[in-house]
Amino acid sequence: MLKAYGYDKSSLRSGFFLQKLCLQNILHGHGKVSPDQVIHEFNRLPDRRNKYKLALVRFNAECCLRGLALNGRKVPPEVVVKGYQAVRAPLELARFKAECCLRNLLLTGHKVTPDAVVKDYQAAGATLELARFREQCCLKGLVLNGQKVTPDAVVKDFQAAGATLELVRFREHCCLTGLVLNGQKVTPDTVAKGYYSARALLELARFKEQCCLRSLVLNGQLVTPDEVVRDFQAARTPLELARFKAECCLRRLVLNGRQVIPDAVVKDFPGSPEGKLGMARFKEQCCLKGLMLKGQKVTPDEVVKEIPDSPEGKLGMAHFKAECCLKGLVLNGQPISPDEVVKAF
Repeated sequence: MLKAYGYDKSSLRSGFFLQKLCLQNILHGHGKVSPDQVIHEFNRLPDRRNKYKLALVRFNAECCLRGLALNGRKVPPEVVVKGYQAVRAPLELARFKAECCLRNLLLTGHKVTPDAVVKDYQAAGATLELARFREQCCLKGLVLNGQKVTPDAVVKDFQAAGATLELVRFREHCCLTGLVLNGQKVTPDTVAKGYYSARALLELARFKEQCCLRSLVLNGQLVTPDEVVRDFQAARTPLELARFKAECCLRRLVLNGRQVIPDAVVKDFPGSPEGKLGMARFKEQCCLKGLMLKGQKVTPDEVVKEIPDSPEGKLGMAHFKAECCLKGLVLNGQPISPDEVVKAF
């Protein structure tokens, strides 16, 4: 694929392709694609128009937020801000400052306040992004204009922005967490009707999955595992389906009149990076719960081999080592010490 893009000297396709490989930890050639390789590929192109400059700043922003190093150093937020200002990208700048605010990243030695982010979104005329940010402020208990953002205010923001799907998603969150809207709890029926009206089949399937796992009543009845499986199949989402079957297996829920066995779950995970991570997490649970796969118990060593070498995988590895330490499980023939667990995090 990269060779094919190499013949195209007039676009950023090769740079974007390497960027995708880098950020998704997909192997290329004999190893991972480094951030420096991505920058080198962008710099190889003769096009130096604003589109090129914006692509570079966006990649710098991703490296900053993910803690990836460029030229041996982490990218400070100030560099990203100056980059967006230079290419006159006010919306991108507002989005980045919003991430800094929500992640407690410092800019010029100070925290980015929610009020500052709101002003940037208003200046950029970004009504929907502003509504989404106010939603995050509500959920995280952040203060705007000296007051906390209420769930009712978030609903009004999404309605004003004409964001139907975002509104239903927020109502789902209120339903599942017990937040009150207009003085009343949001019912599962209200959420399901919203997703159905928006023709959001995948979101509806995910919500019905939550209803099933939490024993919430929908249309006067409990949602069965079989119904959730049919919904995920209709939405054509093999990864979501595999994850749900894994939950059924671990919770001993019945599908088609039978309990789901680990061997059946393993076969369902796709070979994508997300699928491999899901497979590793399921095998981890099988190991910790003593479940059998192919007639044998899953060993910690087998789990470690399955965990992908990615940021999500490394975090999962640290959590798994912590569990092995607490349960006295052996890895590579030796018990895991608390010091090793601390280093893993």
